[in-house]
Amino acid sequence: MANPPAEPPPPPPTDASLLPVSAAPSAPPAPPAQRTPCPHPTRPARSTSPAG
Repeated sequence: MANPPAEPPPPPPTDASLLPVSAAPSAPPAPPAQRTPCPHPTRPARSTSPAG
């Protein structure tokens, strides 16, 4: 009976610490990454080069 209760406790703390850590670094890089491809001048330039 000591095994079941002992296993559940560890998982909760691990998920809670992973959520904030993963969300923090993931949030900043997400916006900048989308902003780069967002601009049309970057997309057409690359598409015209190979197409031309």
